[in-house]
Amino acid sequence: MKNYYAPENEHQRVDSFSLPPEAIDKSAKVLNVRQQTRRKFAHSLVGTSNYMAPEVIQKSGHTKSCDWWSMGVILYEMVFGRVPFYSENPAEIQHRILNWRHTLDLSPGVPLSRECLIICQQLICGVENRLGSKGGASQIKMHPWFNGIDWQNLRKSRAEFIPMVTHDEDTSNFDTIQ
Repeated sequence: MKNYYAPENEHQRVDSFSLPPEAIDKSAKVLNVRQQTRRKFAHSLVGTSNYMAPEVIQKSGHTKSCDWWSMGVILYEMVFGRVPFYSENPAEIQHRILNWRHTLDLSPGVPLSRECLIICQQLICGVENRLGSKGGASQIKMHPWFNGIDWQNLRKSRAEFIPMVTHDEDTSNFDTIQ
């Protein structure tokens, strides 16, 4: 993930009708700067509806910060056992996400640590306050909920649970839905 978001991997857009730099006059350069700034934001509506950040739904322009929202939704789903804005109706899901201040329920049915609730709250929030928006993954890794994680040796550590898989389509490690 770190390499994916590294500056050298940022999307570089090249217009097929771009003039060479020496042919652009001063006013065109100003317009070009504006266009380049706008291109730092994506405006497409992509993703699974339950995990989309409000700025993605609004098509107001989004950065990689929307991925931190999605990570917050995934974390919420892992600890609460459900997605935070669930509905059978996709339009209702979008409505709930856009109104997250009123629809996000952080009252767990099971005991969760204060740090866990806070990190969910800091990821599923407005982009201007969203954890990771300014400091990326390093900002998130410093959150108290991750205290005790040895990030340098994480890949070398043994997983707490290693599922037994007998064949490619083995689903025995999942609960059956009735």
